[in-house]
Amino acid sequence: MAEHENLLVVENLFTNFYTYQGVVKALDGIDFNIAKRETFGLVGETGCGKSVTANCVLRLIPSPPGRIEKGRIYFMPPSGTDHEISNIKVRISNIRAEKGFKEDDSRIKSLEQELAEQEEIRRLKAEISGLVEIKTDPKDPKLMELNSKLAKILGKYDLLTKSAAYMRKIRGKYISMIFQEPMSALNPVFTAGNQISEVLLLHERKELAEATIRSMDN
Repeated sequence: MAEHENLLVVENLFTNFYTYQGVVKALDGIDFNIAKRETFGLVGETGCGKSVTANCVLRLIPSPPGRIEKGRIYFMPPSGTDHEISNIKVRISNIRAEKGFKEDDSRIKSLEQELAEQEEIRRLKAEISGLVEIKTDPKDPKLMELNSKLAKILGKYDLLTKSAAYMRKIRGKYISMIFQEPMSALNPVFTAGNQISEVLLLHERKELAEATIRSMDN
């Protein structure tokens, strides 16, 4: 089985819009994965749910009338690949090699926790894969237990469980959307420059301040 590191995983996503005319089932069990360094295209006719899917990822569905009913959206979840595990071990070794290193370095503790999580995910995925290959019943207690443990670990990477403050840190810095219609996407009361600079001020304030200081020194 080829290893890949996930950037975004959407599982069983349902989104409805409640209107005076009735319930519109915009998304009815969407599933897809986007791997790191992969270009992914979501194609479909007008009104099929492409923009709704993107807005769900960014948690920008207007409520009311929209509501994400259920599903999971994992952003940058650990995949338990050999590459990820090896990379963490290298980072630990590099820190230990630093001059003046002390065993109580907080970075080591954080990386060791990350390593343990990655190794547990790899173990769970291997056991799940083994059971699936022998065509184990999806309702088999052992398989359900393993899937439950894996879902519990990945749960903290689910964007649908995150606070509004957390999502503001994500939007614009790690996940962005380029809208098709600038006349409706931008606020006509403010200049385009002001609206674009808002993202930089929110996410790159420190870098902008340092760049300003450097320009003044020159």
